[in-house]
Amino acid sequence: MKENPVIGRLLAYVRKNYKEPWDAPFSAPSDAIALRHAENRKWYRLVSSASRRQLGLEGDPDEKLDILNVKLDPAFADVMRQQDGILPGYHMNHSLWTTVLLDGTVPEETIYRLLDMSYQATLPKKKTRKKAR
Repeated sequence: MKENPVIGRLLAYVRKNYKEPWDAPFSAPSDAIALRHAENRKWYRLVSSASRRQLGLEGDPDEKLDILNVKLDPAFADVMRQQDGILPGYHMNHSLWTTVLLDGTVPEETIYRLLDMSYQATLPKKKTRKKAR
């Protein structure tokens, strides 16, 4: 992944608001960054890159684009995917994950809002106690 100031600002946002760790989830030569909940290690965001061909986009098929995968409610995701720069989840379950281009197409405030929603959608489930019979 080339130096992308949007990614730097996203990582700073996560550091400030969630104080969660991130790591490289795949073997080299991958440049992916996974952000995880500390309690259950579930991803709530994955930053990586993909070619226009892999994303089904027009233009130079080999051009690599920085992307963000977030988990969203499927009905909300369908609405968001009507906007430029928001696609079905690349390399993830298309109904649960959404890919956001990090090339300036999508306003950063929208990206932060989607990140917050993904964080909430992947929080560890609270255990409920069963009532004694």
